[in-house]
Amino acid sequence: MVFKLFKYFKKYKKEAILAIVFIFLESILEIIVPFLSSLLIDNGLLTNSSEQIIGYDLNYIYLIGGSMVVCALFAFLFGLLFAKYVAIAGNGLAAELRLAQYKKIQEYSLNNVSKYRTNSLITRLTSDITTIQTTITQGYRPALRAPIMMASSIILSFIMSWQLAIIFVIVIPFLAFLLFLILRKVTPIFTKIQKIFDKVNRSVQENIIGIKTIKSYVRKDYQVSKYEEINTELYVTAKKGFGFVALNAPIMQLVIYLTITLILYFGGSLHSVGGIKVGALTSFLSYVLQLLNTLMMLSSVFMMISRSNASAIRVNEILNEKVDIVDNRNSTLKLINGDIEFKNVYFSYNKDSKNYILFDLNFKIKSGETIAIVGQTGSGKSSLINLLMRFFDINSGEILISNHDIKDYSLFNLRQDVSLVPQNNVLFKGSVKDNILWGKLDSTLDEINEALKLSCSYNFVYNDLKNGIDSEVGQTGSNLSGGQRQRICLARALIRKPKILILDDVTSALDRATEFEIINNLKTKLKDTTKIIISQKITSVKNADKIIVLDNGHISNIGNHEYLINHDPIYKDMYELQKKAGV
Repeated sequence: MVFKLFKYFKKYKKEAILAIVFIFLESILEIIVPFLSSLLIDNGLLTNSSEQIIGYDLNYIYLIGGSMVVCALFAFLFGLLFAKYVAIAGNGLAAELRLAQYKKIQEYSLNNVSKYRTNSLITRLTSDITTIQTTITQGYRPALRAPIMMASSIILSFIMSWQLAIIFVIVIPFLAFLLFLILRKVTPIFTKIQKIFDKVNRSVQENIIGIKTIKSYVRKDYQVSKYEEINTELYVTAKKGFGFVALNAPIMQLVIYLTITLILYFGGSLHSVGGIKVGALTSFLSYVLQLLNTLMMLSSVFMMISRSNASAIRVNEILNEKVDIVDNRNSTLKLINGDIEFKNVYFSYNKDSKNYILFDLNFKIKSGETIAIVGQTGSGKSSLINLLMRFFDINSGEILISNHDIKDYSLFNLRQDVSLVPQNNVLFKGSVKDNILWGKLDSTLDEINEALKLSCSYNFVYNDLKNGIDSEVGQTGSNLSGGQRQRICLARALIRKPKILILDDVTSALDRATEFEIINNLKTKLKDTTKIIISQKITSVKNADKIIVLDNGHISNIGNHEYLINHDPIYKDMYELQKKAGV
């Protein structure tokens, strides 16, 4: 599976090829050195019939010895060049995979994101990619050297002594079988380890996000025990997996020493009958060590590939995920106005289910109108606005904006002119100005200030914050109050001057006076913008042109405040209860 990701080497193809060339040259030179060594011993040293040294051929020794030094120096140089280019290629692949995953996730619908959960996506972007990167940077060398060293060593060993080389024929299949047994054990364990990493990330994420709740309910010890349980599960699983991996080295060393012992025994017997010379036997041992060390490194590579394969499967799942919102990218159609029409709309989060969240919705909204949507919790209010933003697609029916089906627009053009201020006020690390410019990057200071005034943010930004619009916003806006975050999020949406503005319970943290001022600003100063207000509070919606009352996914009634008080029991009950409660 990990090899399927190699297409992301494209930008680093040159470095990958150069790495292969340099490791090939280094391997060839390392193979040549033992062969030169055998020549040096057998021909540079002059012996008598009893193989006693009686002299030296210095010219031959200098020639062969010098050649060995040159080979060693060039092998060292090629090794350095290989290390340089494999590092570039390996880190480049990791960067491309992270970018490809991140881009793909940005294309996901909310359904796609919920399928994997945030913690799992983070693990796949970090831990899984790091595992693959490590396999490339550390495993590339032995993986490329192994075939060259094995083929060359076996061929030269057979040339020197076919009798001794037969030992390889016995040893290599035995090693391969042992490696197979280990890999069969560790592969599923590595897959399980990455899934446990998801749990670890989820636990940490929940604890950091919910730190105030944990402290307020004095649940620190409980959360620590939960994390300890997951951490212990990771420890036990990893210990088991890497315990099998650790068996690889001693098994390989045992086989290596056994092979060397057999070669020395049978080699000594061959030498005693003149079957092999001392230099050839020495070189043969060098090739044996090279070959067996290569096999040992190769077995480690297989271990790394086994682990990275588990990660590669998870990364490929993200990259190959079918996005269920098809973007009409080539469409140049843009919103002319804020006219909206729902025709026989049915919707469920599970497309194969008939358990509809919204069903048989039919209504029209004219451009510039202020429309409120109310209903009990779970009635489908947020689901309805998710459809307008096309976060989800409907099961059947039509949603028209500016008399065109919502699917006829590209997602970019649609969302450029439909601004949503959600319930959870999301701000990003940076200045107040940076956050507002998310709405419109080329906004002028006058436009920023106008948006701040419309959202009733101007006074607190310039009077309460030390550096005005250049004041830093903490992560998720942690250094601002709930009401301040809501108003900055609103300013971010207003600066776009959208055709349609959707406010999902965005005044819940505001006092009545500020809430009334904001609603009045929107109605009087954004006359051409269609304004859709989602709220539980009747006081927030009573002055809307129309109010849509939702009840368990269908429309109970549509009308203004006075009409609904007299004709819709659900709306009337909500109004009476809130009036008694003083809401």
